[in-house]
Amino acid sequence: MELSLKAIALVASGGAIGASLRYLTYVALQGTDFPWATLLVNLTGSFALAFLLFYVILDYHSDVVSFFVIMGVLGAFTTFSSFSMETLLLYMDKGLAAATLNVTLNVGLCIAGAALGRFLALKII
Repeated sequence: MELSLKAIALVASGGAIGASLRYLTYVALQGTDFPWATLLVNLTGSFALAFLLFYVILDYHSDVVSFFVIMGVLGAFTTFSSFSMETLLLYMDKGLAAATLNVTLNVGLCIAGAALGRFLALKII
């Protein structure tokens, strides 16, 4: 992947749209007793990323799809889509053990990181 101003512009402009869509999803689903907005963006982002990678990009390569939609829009909308796709590819290429390790490390370490961040923030306050 090459660094270019065009790629940066596509990612940045797509990111603005993805971040806005994520915010609007949270606003629309606020006040519920379960994090439905997070589940919705993670599920739709994971679906969209897999669909684009396996259907569109395998047929033709497009910088707009790659940089604007996948890295920009979906990257800002949810990073869980990347995690899901990477786990699926690990499973397909290296098997269940590699995919399970990826899930375990990502979920476990990220929850631990969140707990540590909370702990440190409360110590500072």
